[in-house]
Amino acid sequence: MADLPDDSEEIISITSADPMENLYKVMEPYFGPIADVVKSGETVGLLTNSPWVHPGFYTHPDIVLCMMKLCKDAGAGKIVCYKPVRDDYWQESQYYKQMKPILEEVIYGDERVVVEIPDGKILKSAEVFKIFMETDRFINIPVAKHHNGTIYSGVLKGLMGVSSRDTNRYMHSPDGEYTYAKEEYLAGCIADLNLIRKPNLCIVDAGLCAISNGPRGPG
Repeated sequence: MADLPDDSEEIISITSADPMENLYKVMEPYFGPIADVVKSGETVGLLTNSPWVHPGFYTHPDIVLCMMKLCKDAGAGKIVCYKPVRDDYWQESQYYKQMKPILEEVIYGDERVVVEIPDGKILKSAEVFKIFMETDRFINIPVAKHHNGTIYSGVLKGLMGVSSRDTNRYMHSPDGEYTYAKEEYLAGCIADLNLIRKPNLCIVDAGLCAISNGPRGPG
């Protein structure tokens, strides 16, 4: 991907309400073609925050479907959504009918594996979707929002979407209590979890940002 100059103070402003148009306007002119990230025939994994139902607390499916199209246009082979989405998630998108043929071929995470984290300070291993470790490319598409346990939830916190419920409970508290009271401990575990695999590209949904009562809302 092309780097912006270190002294760049340019602010990219897009006035179109069409997410598909926005991505095409921003990606190639400012960051290089998606083909720099996704090569022909590669399996691309997408991580999206999709379980919640209140606006501002989940990645809008428009953005995810736009990224799928960009990847397919670049010649991607299989498209993977690491974490299964909630019912009717895709149907919320204005691109649902257009993208339905691609959606019918999307693979979702199922089987889990335990991955060691040798450099982890707190979290020494994590149970994650097996397919998360197998895709050629990893694109992280979180929503920017408030979270009661971390204050902010985005790229780093979003990676908990690939780990199992047991791992996530341990990340909240070593005794398995699902609490938001141990902020520093949770933050350390999140940092360790992100040592497993770095994303090849991050696209953050900041169109509607919840500023209270995260992660599920309503705000």
